[in-house]
Amino acid sequence: MILSIKFNQTNNNTSIAGLCFLLLSGLASAAPYTDTTVQLFGYNQLVPNHYYGDLINSTGNYSSGGWTGNGSANISDATYTVTGISGSGTYKTMNLNYSGTAESGANTLKAGVSGTLLHYFNNPVNDPFALDQQGNTDPNGVPDLLSIRAAASFSDQLNISGASDLSYLALQLHIDGAIRLDGSWGTTSLIGTTFNESWEPEPPGLGAGPRAYVDSVASTVTSDPLSVVNSSVYIDFMLDTELYFDEYVLNSVRSGSLDFTNTVTFGQFQGYNSAGDLVDLESVTGSDGHTYDTLRVASTNVPEPATLLLLATGLAGIARRAKPQRT
Repeated sequence: MILSIKFNQTNNNTSIAGLCFLLLSGLASAAPYTDTTVQLFGYNQLVPNHYYGDLINSTGNYSSGGWTGNGSANISDATYTVTGISGSGTYKTMNLNYSGTAESGANTLKAGVSGTLLHYFNNPVNDPFALDQQGNTDPNGVPDLLSIRAAASFSDQLNISGASDLSYLALQLHIDGAIRLDGSWGTTSLIGTTFNESWEPEPPGLGAGPRAYVDSVASTVTSDPLSVVNSSVYIDFMLDTELYFDEYVLNSVRSGSLDFTNTVTFGQFQGYNSAGDLVDLESVTGSDGHTYDTLRVASTNVPEPATLLLLATGLAGIARRAKPQRT
C-alpha cells in the first residue's frame, strides 16, 4: 500500500511557525530553537492510494531567542469518538483512545505515541471526514485512516574551538526505543542536518488478518560531516513518531505504541581535518553556553627542519662552552 498523505497545514500554526524559523535559523541562529508537537490526524482515501485530511487535535510548543530549558508537548489519555453509517448501513460509533508526548533539549530528543482503536468501521460513500483534496473537512465525518504523531526538534549554531586544521565535525547519537504494533502500523524517523535514519515495519496488505509486531531499537549512529565555517557549526535534528490505524487490518481491537521517550541522546563530537584525520576538538558550545562532550586528540606536530637546525646549533654551542679550558 502506497500512502501520499495530503492535509491542510493552515490549521497547524505551531508546525508552520517552526518551519519558518528553521529555514531562517539555518542561515543564522542567535539562540537554541526547539519545536515539539503532538497531533491527531484524520484522512480519507479520495483517490486510490492517496489520502487527504487534516488535524483533529493538536498541541505544541516552540521556543527561541534566549531559551535555556527544554520544550515539551503532551496529550494524555484523550479520546476521539465519531458516529456514522457503516458499510452495512447501520449506525456505529468508533472510539480511539490515544496519548502522545514530545520533549526537546540540548542533550536529548524524546517522542512517543500510543493508541487503542475500538469498533473501527468505514464507509467511503457516506459522511467522509475529508471532503476534498484541498483539506476541507467535516468534523462530524468518518475518517478511513487515523494517525497519532509526536515530534521533537532541536537546532542551534554551535561555537567551535580546536586544531588549526579543523575542517568538519561528526556527532554520535544514541537511540533507544520500543515498537509494538497490534493491528496498527507506524514509522519512526531521526532526521538530521545531513542524515536520515528510519524504522518502519512493512504495513499490512488489504484484508490482512490479526497482525502483531514487536521490536526494540538500540543503536548508535554517526552524523555525516558537519562543516566548520568561521569557527561554528549549525545542527538541526528531529525525532518523528507516527502511529496509523486503517481498514487494512481485521483485528477487532487495534492498538500500538512507538516508545522513543528514553531516547535519542547527543553523544560525543569528533573533529577532522580535510584529509579525514582525527584532530583535536577543544570545545563545542551552544549559543546558550551549553557545553558538549568532545574528543580530545594529543598533538602530533613534528618540528620543522629549520627549527631542528636552530636546536642543533644551540646544543653545539652549549657543548663548546662546557669543554674545560687549557692553560
